[in-house]
Amino acid sequence: MLRSITAVIIWKGSFIFIILLDGISKFGTEGRVKLSVDLTSRLSARHFLEKELANLKKTRSDHAHEALLIWSSLPALVVGGSDTRLPQFERAQARLKQLGIEVVRRSSGGTAVPQGPGVVNVSRIFSPPTPRNIEQLYQEFCRLLAVGFKAIGLETSIGEVRGSYCDGRYNLVSQGRKLAGTAMKLSGRLGAPSAVLAHAVILADMTAKQATERVNLFYQQAGSDKKFEELSSTWLVHEMRRADREEVSTVMDVAAAMQEAFSH
Repeated sequence: MLRSITAVIIWKGSFIFIILLDGISKFGTEGRVKLSVDLTSRLSARHFLEKELANLKKTRSDHAHEALLIWSSLPALVVGGSDTRLPQFERAQARLKQLGIEVVRRSSGGTAVPQGPGVVNVSRIFSPPTPRNIEQLYQEFCRLLAVGFKAIGLETSIGEVRGSYCDGRYNLVSQGRKLAGTAMKLSGRLGAPSAVLAHAVILADMTAKQATERVNLFYQQAGSDKKFEELSSTWLVHEMRRADREEVSTVMDVAAAMQEAFSH
């Protein structure tokens, strides 16, 4: 049920977006895939991470269940398990809380990642139809993300970016800078997982400076010597300007492009 009667309807390919006074809702079906889009930034990151795990649990018991979640949360910093064991973790958590930023632990690995308005998350939960190792799963996931970026006029590559926060082998990279990071959680036998949670975090309107400063503040307050470089990352608004694509309305267009990419 809609929560507001004031709306602007935008048709993008096979997707209908309804922009409400309080956010964006999406209607439509894509076969057996459960689609969920919430870009209102009115729910916590914890809520969406729990929703991912609930879908992963369902896929473990029902291999036909597949979900695509695209979301943006309230301001947060999502950290790995090792971050919670830093000597001054509680101090860092309290400091960020003073700034209106919730610190949330995730079940997958990696280091701290910022969340909030201007950050778009793409989460795919599925059961692979044939055995795949983790490298194959990452390559497939990143290829679909690259298809989504290309649809809005942005060429990306896959690789590490030295100095970027939560760096890894499977970043989406634009002009040598990290635009999106990825993570995975697998369930089942090694090389033949029964269920996969693949997750991407895209900086859209949040600048690289804002994102990197939040991560660095956490580690400084937590008593860690980790420090990341602002110029190692980039964000979608900046890349669209550089590509002469300022007409792209970043958050909604990248969400629509990713839905299209993952629906085939």
